[in-house]
Amino acid sequence: MPHQAEVAENAEQKAGRPKQPAWQLILRLAISVALLAYLLFVTIPTEDLSKIFTLFFSSDLYNLFLALLCVLGDRFLSAWKWLLLLRIREPNTPVLPVLEIFFVSTFLGYFLPSSIGGDALRAYSLSRINRDLAGSASSVAIDRAYGILGLLSISAVVLIPAIGTFVTVADAAVIWAAAIVGLAGVVLISSRTVYRWFSRVAGLKKGGVIRGKISRLVNASAEFAGRKRVLARVFSYSMVVQILRVLLGVFCGAALGLEVDLASYFIAMPIVVVVTLLPISIAGFGVREAAFIYFFTRAGVPAYACLSFSLLYFAMGILVLIPGAFIFALYGMGRRKAEQ
Repeated sequence: MPHQAEVAENAEQKAGRPKQPAWQLILRLAISVALLAYLLFVTIPTEDLSKIFTLFFSSDLYNLFLALLCVLGDRFLSAWKWLLLLRIREPNTPVLPVLEIFFVSTFLGYFLPSSIGGDALRAYSLSRINRDLAGSASSVAIDRAYGILGLLSISAVVLIPAIGTFVTVADAAVIWAAAIVGLAGVVLISSRTVYRWFSRVAGLKKGGVIRGKISRLVNASAEFAGRKRVLARVFSYSMVVQILRVLLGVFCGAALGLEVDLASYFIAMPIVVVVTLLPISIAGFGVREAAFIYFFTRAGVPAYACLSFSLLYFAMGILVLIPGAFIFALYGMGRRKAEQ
């Protein structure tokens, strides 16, 4: 079997995304290393360093089990809302191949430098089955957009009562601005009028290879945009997914014995997830840990415990990669239509 990183890179190129320049990967790696070094050797006192892993390995198993249920619920519900979109164009889309593709792309996405590498793999893998790259790509893009909007919406609302105590006005302004931009973007991609206007302005009906590919993508996206009820369900499921991610933080914190009130989790966790999505580090390393320390020290948690908390939260996410790794070992990027 080819090396996993090579397979992921080939899939990324076949999906039509240019390979990321080496300097960007090096820069992200440098940012991750620099942030982790600063947190370990400057922010956390030397005498507390050993406590990081002592606390981590003393985690309560019952709360870890509840955390695992949250992360599994997150993944399966995320796959289900993507299936809802896919069934707009193909009502008989089967469940099992979609689950396989979703978990494999989640697994391989961790080996790609780009923060949206897993999405490109999803679109490519699905197109091997349905022979509809435009529809696959547009479904993934819309699914991602609604997921981010759900995350930003929760963040924008829950931080309001915390301004001046848990978060600063500047923190809130950044999140609100991002939420407004996200809402505007989702409104645009959910309007058939916008697609018709773009098609006319871009002259997509004039023909040509490039125009033809763009036209197919625009038409596929417009078909999704016309299904308001399905999109409303996708958005509601996206909100539930974000709540599950908050609860994941709650149970991870409980497993470590942290004394943090529920409101603080609902304020901090969505913002932490937003910050971790920024494409400036490798798999969020450094940025995620800095965000945990920045917010949860304000809730009275020692810096070393915040780092243990961040590592445990990340570890629970890694566990859910196991199904994708298993499926990838059996079928590679996924079974083609003839194999279903």
